[in-house]
Amino acid sequence: MSSKITLTPGTLPERLRQVSESAQASGALVSLPTQEEIYPDEGVPFVLRLLTNLERKNANATLQEDGSAPKTTVNPFLPYDEALYVGHINDDYVCLLNKFNVLPNHFLMVTAQFEEQSEALSLSDMQALHWSLQEVDGLVFFNGGKLAGASQRHKHLQTIPLPLSSHLRDNKTPLDAFLASSPKAEESLPFRHRFVHFSDPLPEPAALYATYRQWLLELGLVTTPNSPPAPYNLLATRRWMMLTPRRNERFQGISINALGFVGALLCGKEEQLATIKAAGPMNVLREAAFPPD
Repeated sequence: MSSKITLTPGTLPERLRQVSESAQASGALVSLPTQEEIYPDEGVPFVLRLLTNLERKNANATLQEDGSAPKTTVNPFLPYDEALYVGHINDDYVCLLNKFNVLPNHFLMVTAQFEEQSEALSLSDMQALHWSLQEVDGLVFFNGGKLAGASQRHKHLQTIPLPLSSHLRDNKTPLDAFLASSPKAEESLPFRHRFVHFSDPLPEPAALYATYRQWLLELGLVTTPNSPPAPYNLLATRRWMMLTPRRNERFQGISINALGFVGALLCGKEEQLATIKAAGPMNVLREAAFPPD
């Protein structure tokens, strides 16, 4: 096992660059080239990505048809691949590169000891989320359970530095473009959710955690304080946080994780891309989530 590296404030961006470079060279990091297009639907400039033919062929043995990491019984985080190790956030959390990335510097925040992905987030989890957003202007997301798109049982949050696409101009995500279209635009999102805007500075972890617990109760996702929540996706940036309960993992065979709810969808086959366009990306999200309150 490599020596422990504690990530002090301000060091994450450079560590991500260094580890990404070495992991790419060694083959430990599998970057997935995609064809990308902006597909507007119901006021959201969705980012639709399709794995390239060559990459689909090369990654066939290690990826699912939709381009996501395989769901296996083997825990890839205990032990973790040392080539993907970025550093320790604290005694409770380890920062690792995502082995299969579509966007550069996509990293994971993984509990140092095994915890179930389906368990409710803790204050320690919110501290990791808060740390991530202080270090990088990114999108943090959590797939709360298999039905919400989780591919691994070991609890982990994920962060992708923003913007999600160079085509979005001043907007960090497709959802941000929608939010900028009108005051309280989030209230018109066509699926059940809870949403909060942040002012500067970012709320402290305890405040984020209190909001999250309140949402679980309001949405009926927990029945007792210690019970695992029903499936959901949580997403946060420096500007807002959102939680969306889930009812379906897939839409016509296409896996939908948290990224779908900020307007980013990944397809492994051209037929899947055509399916999303024919249905309308927002209708895909309607089927994956619940109707609005």
